[in-house]
Amino acid sequence: MVEQPYAHQDHVNVVFQKKPETNPSSKNPSQKNFIDRKPGQNQLSQKLYGDEPPPPKTYTSALRNEMTGIRLQLKLTQKQLAQRIHVPESSIKNLENGSGTYDPQLIQKIRRLLPKGPG
Repeated sequence: MVEQPYAHQDHVNVVFQKKPETNPSSKNPSQKNFIDRKPGQNQLSQKLYGDEPPPPKTYTSALRNEMTGIRLQLKLTQKQLAQRIHVPESSIKNLENGSGTYDPQLIQKIRRLLPKGPG
């Protein structure tokens, strides 16, 4: 009698099979299953921002001017500011010249450097 190598284990072999495709158009790899949503229907965006529009993908000129003003108010160079908030110097340069993508955490770090007003 030949002994099974895994006869002592208490398990059953399970074989998974891929279901056959029911949609004949899905055979084309260039077509992907995207959900067509209208603006404002994104549930995560709705949950995070409420009725407000999501933040811009790039820095607006007003925001860039505000961040530069904060840095100059603190009398810091771009390099000093980057070291103080623990980010690469290129992040500060990209923010101030508008070439970077919007990073809300970077904005928050810079705004925290402002001294608290009286009150």
